[in-house]
Parts: sequence; C-alpha cells; structure tokens
Amino acid sequence: MADEILRKPRRKTKAGLHLLESPFPVPIQTYTRKSPSNGFWYSYFGCLKNDYVCIFRLGDLTFLYRLGFFGKGILSRSRPQFEKYNDVLSENAKRIYVGKYKGIDTDVREIKLLQFAKIQKERLRQHKSWKCNNVCNHIVPEEKVDFIPPQCIDLNSDIDNNLLEELSTDDDMEDIQLTMNLKSSFTEPASTKRIKLEDDFKLEDDYKVLEYLQLTLEEAFFLSFALGCLSVENESKEAMSITKMWNTYSAVKADFIQMYIAYHYFRSKGWVVRTTNIYGTDFLLYKDGMPFYHASYSVCVRLVDEENLNMIDGMGASSWKDLSSISRVNERVAKDVLFCYVVKPKEMKVEQLAVPSCIKHFKVIETVLRRWIPEKYRETKT
Repeated sequence: MADEILRKPRRKTKAGLHLLESPFPVPIQTYTRKSPSNGFWYSYFGCLKNDYVCIFRLGDLTFLYRLGFFGKGILSRSRPQFEKYNDVLSENAKRIYVGKYKGIDTDVREIKLLQFAKIQKERLRQHKSWKCNNVCNHIVPEEKVDFIPPQCIDLNSDIDNNLLEELSTDDDMEDIQLTMNLKSSFTEPASTKRIKLEDDFKLEDDYKVLEYLQLTLEEAFFLSFALGCLSVENESKEAMSITKMWNTYSAVKADFIQMYIAYHYFRSKGWVVRTTNIYGTDFLLYKDGMPFYHASYSVCVRLVDEENLNMIDGMGASSWKDLSSISRVNERVAKDVLFCYVVKPKEMKVEQLAVPSCIKHFKVIETVLRRWIPEKYRETKT
C-alpha cells in the first residue's frame, strides 16, 4: 500500500491581513538586498532567569517576535501586545462606568462622582504614607488635602449625611478613575462653566507591570549559537559564552540536548517551531508562522541509542495507550503526530556532550504516526 500524501498546511482565514517578513531576525540578502558583510549585523540582549531567557528592550523583543516568531509575551497569549489592549480596556471600562449613571438624576450622579473623587484622593495620600514607611523607612507626616476647589461650597451642608454614607460604600467607586464635573448649581449660577477635575486623576501607576519577551532555552541557544545575534547575561550580570550557555542550559533542563537538536533541525528546514504541551507533545510546527497557517504537526522528541534505537534511560517512553491518546487528541484538531528520534552515537562519551560541537554527530529520524482505520487503509483485491 502506497504511503499517503503528507498533510497540507491549512491557511488561516485572516492570513491576508498580515505581512510575511523575514524568517530570521538577522540580515538576509534576499530581504535586505545587501551583500553579506561582517560590518552589518543585528544584535540582541537577554538575561537568563530560572529556566528561560528574558528580553526587556522594546526594540529587541519587537524584532525577535516579528522576524521569526521567537518567544512569547509574558502577559499575552503570544505576540507581546499587553500594553495596547490594556489601554483599550481601561478606556472602555471608564466609558462603561460613566454610562451607568447617565440614566439617574443629575444631582445624584454628580454627588456620587464627587464622593468618589474624595475617596480616591484619600487613598492616594494613604498609599504615599505607606510607601514611604516601607521603602524609605519613614512616614510622611499627614497633611491636609484640599481636593475640592475653593470656590465650591461644602457639600455636607446641603446633602443628607445618610446619602453620603451610602455613596462611600458603593463598590463601583473603588477601582476606576474618572473625569469628574461638579454641578454648577452647587457653586455658581447655571450659566457658569463646570469645574473639571481631570488633571487630579491622571496619576502614575506605582504597580505597573511591564511586559517582556520570554524565550525558551532552545530558542535562546538557537539565536546565540546558530544565528549569532543574541548575547545573554546570567543572573549575576555576567556575559555568557556559547559553551557556558550550553552547560548552563543542560544543567537547568535535563532533556535540553535532544530538545535543542530537534528544534535546530526543524528550524533549519524552514518551520516555525513553538514549544507546547497542550496536545501531549513537545513542539508544534507552523508554516511561515502562527498568523498565516494552523500547526501542521505535533512533534514528540525522543532520545534513542544508535545501536538498537531504544530509549536512553527510559526518557520519553510511551505505551500503546499513550500513543493512542496522543493520536486521537491531535487527529481531533487536524494535526499529524510526528516522532522525532534523536540518535545518539554509540561511541560518544559524556565529556563530548560538554561542548556544543557534539551536535553535528547526532542524527535525526522522523516518523509520522497515524491511526489505522480499516475502512480507509484496507487493501482491495484486484
């Protein structure tokens, strides 16, 4: 029976909205239209943290993701775009909150907004006092905060105290900053312009979390070793050599060697390789990138011996039950299971694994796993 044709990549419906750029974040002559030169190269910088490498510079993380889809934003699903969506969501939440009080009486609405402004100002004062007490080891002396403009009269003189107590406990007034307007009838005649307190609410977020790009160890070493464009510092802020990276990554991750060899192999064949464990596999292979095509293959990496192709130290051994489960899960999402066997040479010693030059001695064998369906694969008699 002839082998079935390999699965054709499925193009996404919105792929035409994205621009296909260079597959690697380094100068390529077919894209840059410039001849190769030692004086023209791209360099990026990262920092090793636990079992991944962080890219903090905005320019570096932008180019590393755009050109080759390396890494993942820690606050995003994939592309680092948390800042953009956070600003949109904040503005939308503000509009929704203000819109909640459009249907009620104007006096009650503006009383609520004013009371909320006083609560926010008091909270800011307490936060500054707490921050100085814990960080600077001293407490800022309390000072009177005159939030209401001088031309405004005291609201407590004309408003029921029970109403203010009810407003002060409203949960909707706790976490959203608003642009507030005071009712002109409280201070001046109706013809007078309302007083805007917008500037008082443009406060800096002291707990703002900045998004950075997170590279797996395989991605980081590929950028450093194969492309020569990434410099990595350890947690002591010391620059790491290629050999130092190899030994450090191998110590942090037990299966780093076979995982990197498989990653290097598929990247060199033009696939965009993404680390995942969603479908019970190690990698997903995309044509061109995630915005253009769905993943075609789910890759399971196995380290085997050259003599009899047995698993080394039982790493990655799977039973028939496991294979059946992986096959059914990936078949459900229209992906083929690809087993990548990294063959370790029989004569290779442990000392040789301490340097990255041992990569060229390994071999890679690909095997596609498919579930056998009798009605589909049974040979007919002629």
